[in-house]
Amino acid sequence: FAFTMDGAPAWTYTIDPQPRYLDFGTAASPVVHQGRVYVLDDNEKSSFLAALDAKTGKEIWKTPRTGLGRILSGWSSPFVWVNARRTEIVTIGPQLAISYGLDGKELWRMKGLTQANPTPTEGDGLLFIGTGSQGEANRPLFAIRPGASGDISLPQGTTSSEFVAWFQPRASAYSSSPLVFGGRVYAVNDTGILQVFDAKSGKELYKARVGGVGNTFSASPWASGGHVFFLSEEGDTFVIRPGDAYDEVAKNSLGEMALASPAVTRDGLF
Repeated sequence: FAFTMDGAPAWTYTIDPQPRYLDFGTAASPVVHQGRVYVLDDNEKSSFLAALDAKTGKEIWKTPRTGLGRILSGWSSPFVWVNARRTEIVTIGPQLAISYGLDGKELWRMKGLTQANPTPTEGDGLLFIGTGSQGEANRPLFAIRPGASGDISLPQGTTSSEFVAWFQPRASAYSSSPLVFGGRVYAVNDTGILQVFDAKSGKELYKARVGGVGNTFSASPWASGGHVFFLSEEGDTFVIRPGDAYDEVAKNSLGEMALASPAVTRDGLF
């Protein structure tokens, strides 16, 4: 649904109901970029990525998603990556990532991922793609260089290539997206294990449990005012100083459950 700034309905785009893995429903958010709205819908029958005109809702193009693997459903939001080479729409699907040009044509794909929950992010000239499973095993995190084409999947036993700057096999979170801030990548797992890496090299700087033992996380971390914030499922926000060691400086409590990531503006938090 689109509304004017006065709250009047402007247009509606209907996504046909489709079967989804375990009836989990949808979770991917629409993404707005330069007059277009990008909609990703990964389901068990007819997955697609579509571009809509932001003013009218008219469908500009709709690209079928093919070769997604055994499980077809996904819950990751698309990410518009504006890099030094071009602008791409990067999507995390089940077991793989696929990037598209602004014309809806596939640019590259990469296998080796798991469940499609987190959203890609970028920083220091690289794109960071992570997916995880519940628990400690099978949580790959990749750093991608701009300009890729074709299948850039890493061969078995390798950790880098022409377009994959580095790879960590057990680093990503199950549902939250990684944060890139101050030359470091922060990834907190659902069990509260935080891993921090050098953004350019992929070297692990440290590992810690956010807030100590017993905290779980679904929301993505964020940065503001020179600090990094982690919102737990219990509604506690843990604040740390960025650096090469864990340095917790504050804890703020909402007093109720929190599963979604906050919305951050220039001067506020919702």
